[in-house]
Amino acid sequence: MAAVSLTEAARLTGVSRKTVQRRVQDGVLSVSQSVRGDKTVEISELIRVFGALPGQAVQAVHGTMSQPVQDNVHDMEARIRVLEAELAARNVQIEAKDQVIQAQQENLADVRQALKLLEGPPKRRWSIFRK
Repeated sequence: MAAVSLTEAARLTGVSRKTVQRRVQDGVLSVSQSVRGDKTVEISELIRVFGALPGQAVQAVHGTMSQPVQDNVHDMEARIRVLEAELAARNVQIEAKDQVIQAQQENLADVRQALKLLEGPPKRRWSIFRK
């Protein structure tokens, strides 16, 4: 779906820009940020929060949004590449931490075994034979 600015979102839904901003601050309405730093709202989000948009508004958006949609697609592709790189880096970090955890668990097993050896054989209780 197409993404629109907060001002355009207010115009499409018939509410004030301040109302749209309050919905964003309250966490009711999700926004995304373009590469240029502009906050945008998906049309589907507007429909989810404010209900069906007037038919003319949807036609106007689809009729005039061809270039912004292409820009948005390029922004999203760039964002996806960034997120994939971050994911790969996180996976490397997770693998390294898993190796550290495995080494610590092996070390802990060795320490437990050494403690058992230091304790020696179990002490016999001779008191059970005395009466």
